[in-house]
Amino acid sequence: MKWRLRAPATSANLGPGFDCLGVALDLWNEVEIETLTNKNKTHLQLEGEGAAQLPHDESHLMLRAAFDYLRQRGLSRWPRLRVSCLNRVPLARGLGSSAATRVLGVMLGQLLADGSLDTQETLRAASRLEGHPDNVAPAVFGGLACSLAEPDGTFYSQNWTVHDCWRVVVAIPNFTLETERSRAVLPAQLSRADAIFNLAHLPWLLRGLGEGRADWLRLGCQDRWHQDYRMPLIPGMGQVLQAAQQAGACAAHLSGAGPTLAAWVDARQHDPERVAEAMEEAWLGRARCKVLTVLGQGAHALD
Repeated sequence: MKWRLRAPATSANLGPGFDCLGVALDLWNEVEIETLTNKNKTHLQLEGEGAAQLPHDESHLMLRAAFDYLRQRGLSRWPRLRVSCLNRVPLARGLGSSAATRVLGVMLGQLLADGSLDTQETLRAASRLEGHPDNVAPAVFGGLACSLAEPDGTFYSQNWTVHDCWRVVVAIPNFTLETERSRAVLPAQLSRADAIFNLAHLPWLLRGLGEGRADWLRLGCQDRWHQDYRMPLIPGMGQVLQAAQQAGACAAHLSGAGPTLAAWVDARQHDPERVAEAMEEAWLGRARCKVLTVLGQGAHALD
């Protein structure tokens, strides 16, 4: 059997949407899988982001996710595999590389188990492995996804409209930031005022994205829950965010746990390439920028 699968990059924690709001971007990880009939060991061929540092055997995160899923299904045997991965999503940069990899792994597990794919099951299984659904949901369903994890382990996701005027400029620095370190600086408790601030701004963010209203998005894309605490971990973050807005972005924010920064540009009014240039200049050559669009489609199998 042969399959081709792909899963997108994602940017989570949009403005006030900490740990619940994420968007799928047109930057894809792709994988080709073939089952082997002989007794050769499973072999991975890796290209692109992280190819020199990721494992080339069954300890790879995608295969661990696939085999974990099979064990959860009560299966203890599976065929040897030949796997070719093309990684375009940078590692440890706040663009959902681990979520995309786990989603691909769960999809592979489903195909090995019974040959079919179930998006709700992918959300559940990949979110359990990831620990939270904010990147997993947009990777699975595409678009702008608002997700939640219930205490009983149930995961939900709901998609919101994104107007086609928006371009997302991502400034990807040449240094990494592990999620665990980025989470460690967050306070254990928030004030009532900060909680109200984020909750009150969230509807403006959602309406601004959906209706193509730069003024609403500018108002709504503010946060008091995580960005200020993480800024000391990311040298240059303040001036890059400022440069993006001065060049025409209506809003800019930390992507996920960082260190990538994301800026929203209304392509009807401003040139996203100019915003990308400004962000690169502000980061003094320590970052590369990409102009991306929001995807309407999430992870899927290719014909």
